[in-house]
Parts: sequence; C-alpha cells; structure tokens
Amino acid sequence: MPVSIQQKRKLRILLALPVAAILLWGIITPNGFRAAVEVNKWSLAFIAHFYQPISSDQALPLPPASHPHAKLLLAREAIANGDDDLALAYITPLIGPGNPLVTNTYAEITYRHEDFARAISAWEMAGNLTALHNATYELREKKLLDDALKAAISRYHLEPETSTSALATIYTDLKEYDQAVALLDQSMGEFPESKFFVTWLNTKSGVQFSQANDYAANNQLSEAELFYRASVNTNPNNWIAWKKFGWFYYYNFKDSESAANCFKGEMAAYPENGEGQIDLATLYALEKQAQPAGYWYRQAISLRPDRGDFQLHYAKFLRDSKELDEAAEIFDRLSQDFPDYIDAHYEAALTYAQLNQPAKAIQSIERVLQLMNPPVLRYYLLAGSLYEANGMKEKAVEAYKNALLLDPQSPEALNGIKRLSE
Repeated sequence: MPVSIQQKRKLRILLALPVAAILLWGIITPNGFRAAVEVNKWSLAFIAHFYQPISSDQALPLPPASHPHAKLLLAREAIANGDDDLALAYITPLIGPGNPLVTNTYAEITYRHEDFARAISAWEMAGNLTALHNATYELREKKLLDDALKAAISRYHLEPETSTSALATIYTDLKEYDQAVALLDQSMGEFPESKFFVTWLNTKSGVQFSQANDYAANNQLSEAELFYRASVNTNPNNWIAWKKFGWFYYYNFKDSESAANCFKGEMAAYPENGEGQIDLATLYALEKQAQPAGYWYRQAISLRPDRGDFQLHYAKFLRDSKELDEAAEIFDRLSQDFPDYIDAHYEAALTYAQLNQPAKAIQSIERVLQLMNPPVLRYYLLAGSLYEANGMKEKAVEAYKNALLLDPQSPEALNGIKRLSE
C-alpha cells in the first residue's frame, strides 16, 4: 500500500529523534560522541607523530582525558625512543589486573632492566602464562634459580596443571627434593586424568634419583639406597636409575647379586638398547666369571651392532682373558666398521703387539696419531715404544719428543730418548 505524505513526515521525525538524542548526549556527556571524536582525532595525530615526527613547534597535543590508551601509546613511543623511565612514568599508575596491555608493557620494561620480581608479579597480575613460562626457562638457563622459581610459582598460581613440571624442575635444580615430590604428588592427586600424569610420574622418579645420587656422593649410603629403590619403584622403566643402582651396590657393598638384579631390571626397562646386557657382562667380567660375561657381551652386541664401544669392551675382555686371536678378530672388524674410533685403534695396537704382529700394531697406532685432537701423551708413548721395538729409530725419537712437549718430566719418554741416543 503506498505511503502517504503525512506518514512519510511522521517517519522522518521518528528517525530524527535518535540522531538528535546521540548529538545531545555527545554535547552533554564528556565520554559521549564528542569525546569519541576527540579521542579519534588525537589517535590520528599520534600515529602521524609516531611514524613521521613533526617539528618541535608543532608538538603532539595533550591527549583527551577520556582516551583509554593514550598513556600506553605514549609509553610505547618512549620505549621506541629508548626512554624506559618516561615510559614507566606514563604507565606505572595504571597497572592492574583490569589493564593487561599496560601491565604487560610494565613487565616487559622491568624484566629488561633485570627487576625480575616486579616483572614476574606484573605478568602474574596480567595472567600472561607465556611470558612466565619463557621467563622461567630463560632465568634457569642463566642460573638465576631463585628468580626462575618465582616465575614458575607465579605461573603455577595461574594454571597449576600445566605448570607443575616446570616448577618441580626448578625445585630439583635447587635441591629442594621434598618440595618437588610433594608438588608432583599433589598434582597427581588433583588431576588424575591429566595428559601430564605420566610425565609427572617420570619426573618424580627422576627427582628421587637425583636425591639418591646426592646421598651417595656424600657417602650417606643407607639414604642413597632408599631413594634409588624409591626411584625404580616409582618408575620401573627408569633404566638409568637401575644402572646407577646396580653399580652403587657393587662398588659400595661388593654385592654382586643385588647388582645383577638391578641390571636385569635395567634390561626389562629398556631391553632393546643393550645397556643392561653390557652392564651385566661387565659385572661378570669383574667377578672373573668368563662364561656368563662372554654370553652377555655377545647378547649386547647382537642387539646393538652399531655400538662400537660394546665390541671394544668385549675385545678387551677377550684380551684380558688371554683369548688374543678372538680379540684380534674383533679389532679387525672394528677397524673396518668404525674407522674413526680412536680408542679401538689404540687398544688394537696393544693387542697386535701382544700377538707379535708389528705391522698391524704400527698401522693402528699411526691411525691413532692421525685422528687424535688434541694430542694425548699415552698415544705418543705407545707409538715411541712400537717404533723403538721395531728398529724405527727416527720415528721413535720423534714420538718421544712429542710426548715431552706434553709432559717434560715423562720418565718413559726421557728413558726412550736416552736409550736411542746411546
């Protein structure tokens, strides 16, 4: 139905009323329409000033009182100009949980000036989890553990579940082991379905392991045994704890049976890496039990043929057992499979010398001399003795002189040169 002229006039009046109301509100209310225009006008002036500074006689006007971010913008400009003090003067009165932009800027400045306590407090106030996480690890890397602890605790206040591991790590760094374990236990109790639960369990085992190591280093053997046991009970897959626990038993108590049980636990925890097998082999070798030692050496090598050190241990065991031909066979393979393995070449030279194979012995020690960096005294001494024994006088003298450069009082080198000069 067509609209009459009278209806159109009435509609215009109805539309004009809200517009008039907005204009009146802008005139009467400081934060109304008029204030919005002033805010936008100053913001545009600030942008022009920031990117294209104007002359001093056309200074940036003072911002309107109603501008919500003027002090922050001015602070950012001061930061860009290297004036952190001015920036702080603008924003310090405004920091608070309801003003995260300002509070984060304040934290950024104070952190840069190594006022870590104020920065951390401000980030916590602003709820900035990322900044607190980064600060925790940056400060830890700088060995500022007390400050790192403050950052970790602040983050924990904001979000306990995702902050537990970092806080436990800092407690462990500070050797506050009981605090770390209590924290981990609390989180495991409060968040039993957390995706971090297994991590917390493994971390707890690691904390107990560190505590055991400290007790062992201080010869507090009963306490060390207690915490090694706690570590492997908490996480039976902590193969490193099983390893250390086994050698702890052997070297402190000569308890080979308990040590063997620990190495079996190590194998169960990580069967494919061969470390438990090599430890068990080494244990039997120390106990002069050749048959089980040889068995476990072979088991370790079959699991990890890529571990040249496993083969080296076995070859040395065979040599010490007077099985020189078998040892030499392994050294032959090592020289082919691991041509840059300097320790293998050195031990091979000793073995070939015992077998009266001087050419192979000299070849091996010369490979050692090619590879070594930095120079090593015992390598020169062995080279000198092998050259001397095989009538290679000039090379022997040169090797002994190189040895004296490392140790001018070396009796082996001095006596060698004396013999060769007679």
